[in-house]
Amino acid sequence: MSVQISLGKVTELGKRRYVLTFRSYTNPSLYLELVLFQLSSETSQPQYYAMESTCPHAGAPLEHAEIELDLDHGIEDGPILVCPFHSYDFNLLSGESSTGLKACTYAVTEQDGYVLLEMPEQDDYRLLSMRAVSERQGQSEPVLAIDQDDPDVPSESSSLLDWVVMTLNTASPTLKVARTRETIRLYRAGKLKRIGSATPPDQPPRPTTYTVVDPGKIKSRKTNSAVSRIKLLHALASIEQWAIDLALDIVARFPMYNGKPMPAAFFADFLKVAEDEAKHFSLLCERLEAMGTHYGTLPIHAALWQSAQETSHDLISRICIIHLVHEARGLDVNPTQIAKVAASGDEETAEVLRTIHNDEVTHVATGHRWLTWICSHADPPMDPVQVFRGKVKEHFWGKLKAPFNAEDRATAGLSPQYYESLEGKGNPATSLSQAAAAKPLVDVSLEGSA
Repeated sequence: MSVQISLGKVTELGKRRYVLTFRSYTNPSLYLELVLFQLSSETSQPQYYAMESTCPHAGAPLEHAEIELDLDHGIEDGPILVCPFHSYDFNLLSGESSTGLKACTYAVTEQDGYVLLEMPEQDDYRLLSMRAVSERQGQSEPVLAIDQDDPDVPSESSSLLDWVVMTLNTASPTLKVARTRETIRLYRAGKLKRIGSATPPDQPPRPTTYTVVDPGKIKSRKTNSAVSRIKLLHALASIEQWAIDLALDIVARFPMYNGKPMPAAFFADFLKVAEDEAKHFSLLCERLEAMGTHYGTLPIHAALWQSAQETSHDLISRICIIHLVHEARGLDVNPTQIAKVAASGDEETAEVLRTIHNDEVTHVATGHRWLTWICSHADPPMDPVQVFRGKVKEHFWGKLKAPFNAEDRATAGLSPQYYESLEGKGNPATSLSQAAAAKPLVDVSLEGSA
């Protein structure tokens, strides 16, 4: 027996490929990720295929794999997917490979104008997110070329972490965005075949022309004006620039856990987070430029990096504090901020903030996925809720304050047992409080808005 999961209307699926993320109803620590392929030609109707998102050979991501097919002469035997890392071939219908390996495939049908994915009835998964592989990234300036003659740029034969650390050490925000995207492109294309090892910086640099201040010195401005929105956009862009670094740093700093390499999916997941954060930064910069200014004209602070330094010794602590406290706090406060911006009449900015919020739900889910993965692979297994609460008490200062966005937190995997009635007992001199972490979001109030 199988169940059908609707992926949306045919008319709404305008991209050729989507990454589908599912989580189990009965066991929230179980995740499943597939790639949906839409294949067609000038003389054939679209046909849909779904396959596991990573290669069963070495775990390489398959979302950018090449497809070999001849739709005009029939594909009864199924098109062939070729892994970009080691050229292993897999039939998209059967999952079979000439190498003897087999990938998991899922039937996809079209019915009454809807695309339906068939899954075994016992697999009680819910669709968590559906991401188009090619998305609008936003770019306030043309993407800067990666100059291979630059001594700072590794060769394509270098490791993934060589490229990641180069990007972390890049001060220019526009160049950091370009290098983030190029690193991810090379990795997904199978050019960077080794994870490698490299030492990330204690703190990524910022341009010397920027004014970096203590977060407490950034003043509130309660006015419903363009100046207020510029201040909001600038503060959010600063957060997103640090968020790029945080996503890259977790990849560079924790390629191993308990003496064993992390799975390929770990690197793919957090590189996707970095890609999203680069997109967010660029979209915010676009809005700043549309309002007659640019990023770097106002003071910034490094409060979020304080938490990175506090948790630089331990992967579990990093996931708990950065992704399940600070990013989860964003889920709580973003909807109110979006409503205020929309009420002020700035729908363009509101739409950018909606894009950011929707992506952040998946980032919290990424943190939840890897916390539960680590806990389930421990000997003996650990309770992720108790592990999370313990890390918050150790590395966070103050209460996790309501109101909570329970719906989006639940979508990301966080039940109330994680965060209700929880207070951190960390050292206030070294631990970041919720107020400081959320300060750039709540610092700018659009007075008179709903």
